[in-house]
Amino acid sequence: MSSPARPSRTVRAIVLRAALAAFVGTATAGYAAPSGPLATGNLYPPFLPFIDLPPAGATTGGQGSFRASVTAEAGNCVQYDPGVIISSLVIYIDAETERLTFAAAYGVLPRLDLGLRASWIWLGGGGLDAVIEGFHDLFGFDNGPRPYLPRNDYRFWLRYRGEDWINLREPASGPGDLTAWATWALVPPGRPGGFALAVRAGVQFPTGDASAMLSNGKLDWQVDLLADLPLGSATASLNLGYANLGEPEALTMPAFFGHALAYAAAFSWPVLPRLCLVAQVDGMTTPYIVRHFMLAWTSTLLQAGARFAVGDRVAVEACFSEEFFSFAASDFSVTATCSLEL
Repeated sequence: MSSPARPSRTVRAIVLRAALAAFVGTATAGYAAPSGPLATGNLYPPFLPFIDLPPAGATTGGQGSFRASVTAEAGNCVQYDPGVIISSLVIYIDAETERLTFAAAYGVLPRLDLGLRASWIWLGGGGLDAVIEGFHDLFGFDNGPRPYLPRNDYRFWLRYRGEDWINLREPASGPGDLTAWATWALVPPGRPGGFALAVRAGVQFPTGDASAMLSNGKLDWQVDLLADLPLGSATASLNLGYANLGEPEALTMPAFFGHALAYAAAFSWPVLPRLCLVAQVDGMTTPYIVRHFMLAWTSTLLQAGARFAVGDRVAVEACFSEEFFSFAASDFSVTATCSLEL
């Protein structure tokens, strides 16, 4: 009995070329992928309770415009120091965080947008430790303390000189804090993709569970200056702001500095009319201080992603992030967003 005939290399090559041509044809037809920063947030557990306005461009939607988005994020963080870097301070954070965020903005005036952001958060041990370690090994990233700690175990433990500042072991889920913001265009772009300057102010209301560090139980606020700079066919979006942060109710430590600098820089390149690649750095300085030291000087995300225009008013984006801290830490996160503009 003869074996089934297999497609020849020529046939397979024709199929692959046809598929590639169909993708390129789809990606180059009709619509343009919007430039601007990726819609990401900070999933590092000590920063999770604070206001976290995502990086944004400086262009408002215009009076009567409506924009909405759904963002799914998943992050895996490990940070461990048994009291070596800072004497007598034990840092043990091993957590997996998932967050589903709904955001909407409406143009109430030609230069003014008002927005609202709500989320649901899952915080626990997860099951991706082995996958993250394999990814790090594949690309030569440092796994930090991951190989020496139990896998898929949830710990959020800070202990200084025999006193627990926080010690959480039970996974938690629930709503995050509700955030409202306003963006005012100081200098609207004279043409699409041109220079633009805006100011944004946001307030975070304590609607999450403060005992599980899903909220700090306080009212946070943040003010940012947003700028878009054309660089040939590419666009650079720069954010610089000040955040006033409330001390988390679940964390008892002798020093808390509730003033932080928020920053972001995103560079987007339209490689095809419907496809845009984005490289981004964003983060915030820490409010956590131990004597003259900090748990991390800053929490900074290095991100790479892509945005694709599905239609005239619908776009999807995806990215992965590596987050870096000062002390023995390793983090990985992925984000996917679908946005709609009317």
